[in-house]
Amino acid sequence: VIAYMDYGNSSYGHAVVGEISGNNITFGTPTVFESAGTESISTVFDSYNNRVVIFYVDTGNTYRPTAIVGAVNPSTNAITFGTPTASSYTQMLSTAAAFDSDNNIVLLASGKTSQGCMHAGTVNPSSNSISFANDGASAEEFNSGDSRCTAVAYDTANNKAVVLWSANSGAGKYKVVSI
Repeated sequence: VIAYMDYGNSSYGHAVVGEISGNNITFGTPTVFESAGTESISTVFDSYNNRVVIFYVDTGNTYRPTAIVGAVNPSTNAITFGTPTASSYTQMLSTAAAFDSDNNIVLLASGKTSQGCMHAGTVNPSSNSISFANDGASAEEFNSGDSRCTAVAYDTANNKAVVLWSANSGAGKYKVVSI
């Protein structure tokens, strides 16, 4: 699944399913997952629930980090989405996502010029939805300063995540986060 912002369609969020056969990829029809401007799109596969989670900044909703869950129909190369879930944070500039296969949760990191936050999301496959275990005051703040260009990875050997970001100085920073 490839998720992208379509400049030709008001920067709406789109996703398309690709099927690999040998050295070729055949794509299905693109589907709109957000009918508003989107930026900083990250996609992760939840292997426990067999769902795709797209994490993005919703420019039509005060730049809130938002997640949406999709189910792929492999026989038609189509994807069906549930309802988006927005974080309470606003004015975010970047997002990143990873899957914690030990705890079967989606890790979502977002950043802006004054803060970086981490959320844990649990996917409900029957409704194609996601709920954040920590939002608002309970979100894990990994940095209280400039936290642009976020990235996150999960380390299965240590059951920890590593979140990375860059500050306005251009310096790269990281933090190990316990799950």
